[in-house]
Amino acid sequence: MAQTLVSITLLAFIPYFIAVWRAPRWEWRRVRWAVITVAVLARAAVLPLPLLLSEDAYRYLWEGKVQVAGFNPYKFTPSAPELAHLRDANWEALPHREVSNVYPPLLLFTFRFGAAISASPVVFKFIFTAFDLATLWFIVQLLRARGQNKSLALIWAWSPLVILEFAGNAHEMSMAICFFVAGLWLLERKRNAPATVAFALATLSHLMALPVALVALMAARVKSVRVWITFVAVVLLGFLPFANAGRALFLGWANFAGLWRFNDSLFALLVRWFDRHEFRQVLGEVWVLYERPKCIAAVLIAGVFAWALLRRYRPSRAALTVAGAALLLSPVVHPWYMTWMVALCCVEFRVAWLAFSGFVIVSYVAKLTELQTGVWVDSAFVRWIEYVPLFALWLVDSVRRRQ
Repeated sequence: MAQTLVSITLLAFIPYFIAVWRAPRWEWRRVRWAVITVAVLARAAVLPLPLLLSEDAYRYLWEGKVQVAGFNPYKFTPSAPELAHLRDANWEALPHREVSNVYPPLLLFTFRFGAAISASPVVFKFIFTAFDLATLWFIVQLLRARGQNKSLALIWAWSPLVILEFAGNAHEMSMAICFFVAGLWLLERKRNAPATVAFALATLSHLMALPVALVALMAARVKSVRVWITFVAVVLLGFLPFANAGRALFLGWANFAGLWRFNDSLFALLVRWFDRHEFRQVLGEVWVLYERPKCIAAVLIAGVFAWALLRRYRPSRAALTVAGAALLLSPVVHPWYMTWMVALCCVEFRVAWLAFSGFVIVSYVAKLTELQTGVWVDSAFVRWIEYVPLFALWLVDSVRRRQ
């Protein structure tokens, strides 16, 4: 059934790309209810399906259950003996039980809410689909504020990747994207203070939002010190309820950043050219691999960040540029990470990134192989299938724009 779901999602990109090509010619007033109706029905069709391609929602439920029981999820891994009494059938499906929580605070509160109302991880399908549809509303408002054709919201509304990842796999990324797009809309309306709060909430929902939120604020030339104090204060307040975890606040994320690698592109070249294949232990309990390539990747992303500001890109284009660089230089690129680019392509159309939103589905071959054989395989051949069209289309698009 998982293979069928992946196949149907890939096939759905054919009518989707035709619709995207036609969308700029459509008048929103005439097509809006058709766009919204198809978007809702497509998500409703996927919501009843079991969690086939990801176990992350089981982890969401566990982190919420830990909080309901009065424990700090940053302090205890799922395998900790202190939490043994909380284990149930869902615990058996948990990924990475030896690693403590890697999610930021606002997500944890959302997990707690979900665990309080249901003992099934399926509840997160509905929660994050709600944020997904809210994102559609904010995209329409952003397009209206910028004077663009609101029919371009179809890029998000009908995206097979978006539908699969939120209504199908219950991934949490829609929450951060929702707050971030809200922030872009508020910036467009010159409401810098609430935009800053929205960007801070996006950062508290997913750490990938941090660089794109910062570059968007800087690209908007927001100079008020009060705005930056507000951003920092909201983020710190978010972490405050979990502060008793001490340095354990960062252990889960450090483990993720230190060792995990999947479906990378330019980072793979950095590993080939600069890595010594050495492990190093930090913080007394975290092992780091690919240290030199990761440092180089961080410097390159910082360079792209500075480039976007020096070129005086508008906030949405600066965000797309930095998010794209982060994806290409990241050691981990899961398909749902690409939903950031789908949202940004609604206002900063890039055919290469939209095409990649389809090709990235191929990376689920690793999960399908694991389901069939029990072995996770990150194939270099699969990455060629994904990334060659991306770089080819990006090169063609760059030449066309210069001409």
